[in-house]
Amino acid sequence: MNATMMAPSDHPVQNERVQGPRLAGVWQKTGIGVWALIWLLSLLAFGLAIYNWYRWDSTPAAITALSTPTMTPEDQQSLAAYQDAIRQAGLSLAFYGALFAVLRLLAGIPFFLLSILIVRRRSDRLMAVLFAAVLAVIGAAGRWIQANWRPLPHDFAWMQIPIMLLTFLLDCSVIILYAFPDGRFIPGWSR
Repeated sequence: MNATMMAPSDHPVQNERVQGPRLAGVWQKTGIGVWALIWLLSLLAFGLAIYNWYRWDSTPAAITALSTPTMTPEDQQSLAAYQDAIRQAGLSLAFYGALFAVLRLLAGIPFFLLSILIVRRRSDRLMAVLFAAVLAVIGAAGRWIQANWRPLPHDFAWMQIPIMLLTFLLDCSVIILYAFPDGRFIPGWSR
């Protein structure tokens, strides 16, 4: 069969449209290394935030107020009323904390898994590696307005610089999302 008679599905893939800058050699290894560092920091922040939220959700308000010196009396009353509503619904604080810890895990884990899948399949593309890093950060943050890691207590002071880095990356992630998938800003005015 000559080239003019080939079916569209029989054509070689050599004419594949290149999606953004390619990474090769040391640049590809550096990109994967930076992604892995961001991924691990995000996973650590994710785990600490889930633990912190579990502690917060399952600890009675009076004990929480003792361990949180910045808590105002109004905050303490609000938390006590919230926890009373949980108990009136027939749930224990421990069950409530565990339930929301599991829900946070179920919401965040797909972001981390998808990030791994993207890097595994497209580590030769700059935008794919950047997007995979952003996915890990978004998965750890849980929400854009106030990330899950922001209320980490002073017990985790050693995480202050990594949290600042992750917050910066979360804030900058909008830029990467505008330039996805090929590195060009769409729409053009978003530059």
